[in-house]
Amino acid sequence: MERLHTNILYTADVHKENGRYWANFVEIPEAFSEADTKEALYENLIEALDVHILSLIDLGEDYPKPLNNAEDEVKGDFYMTIPMSLDRIIHSKSPKYDRRNVTIPHYLNKLAKERNIEVSKVLREALEKELLHN
Repeated sequence: MERLHTNILYTADVHKENGRYWANFVEIPEAFSEADTKEALYENLIEALDVHILSLIDLGEDYPKPLNNAEDEVKGDFYMTIPMSLDRIIHSKSPKYDRRNVTIPHYLNKLAKERNIEVSKVLREALEKELLHN
């Protein structure tokens, strides 16, 4: 099975007009946002990107791949790189959890209890790392 890349960086082409910022993505011009500050714009662009990618997934379409040297395509005042987290998007599409029974050695279970380690959380994070992050 092909592993998914979880954090992909897209390039936002940012313009400043009349004291406000607006931007769209070099790779996805139809995904855009605006805000009064750079910080708010950054957060809005993350949301705009997630919404657009979710829409493409719902339609059964592939999402555009980031361009090498996308900053060379910027026509605005500056650019921002915006992360798209595929595992966050996948989880938002299917937030349901399945219960599984696992067997672990007694000594590990004992150590986990002594150290207040949540075994199911460690297992989930390990599976996400193995299946989504590599």
